[in-house]
Amino acid sequence: MSVCATCLTPGIRDHTQHQCPGLGEIQLSRHLGRGLVVDYAPTRARMALRVLADAQYGARIQDPDMINIGDQVLYQVTGYDPESTTLLLSLVEDWRQPRLLAFDAPVAALDGQEQP
Repeated sequence: MSVCATCLTPGIRDHTQHQCPGLGEIQLSRHLGRGLVVDYAPTRARMALRVLADAQYGARIQDPDMINIGDQVLYQVTGYDPESTTLLLSLVEDWRQPRLLAFDAPVAALDGQEQP
């Protein structure tokens, strides 16, 4: 049984048929009153070393091979790419709250039903 080295999908029989999502990018934003927000945290990602050195990104080393970003997600360092000087990361924990759906109208009205 072969495993994709990028996304770690097991059971690949034909590598030409595998649609690998590749390594994603961690997306951060700052919001007034909320501070740093992790908008997108892929399961496998790359991170430049300068992100650890710059406090504005909210990344810190939690354990010898763990990186905590904004107290919202925890990644484990799984490798290093010397050509791009980036760390290869794998998502361990995601503490963000699940997003709630917001509707402009009551759900029953969206289904074509009247509210009592």
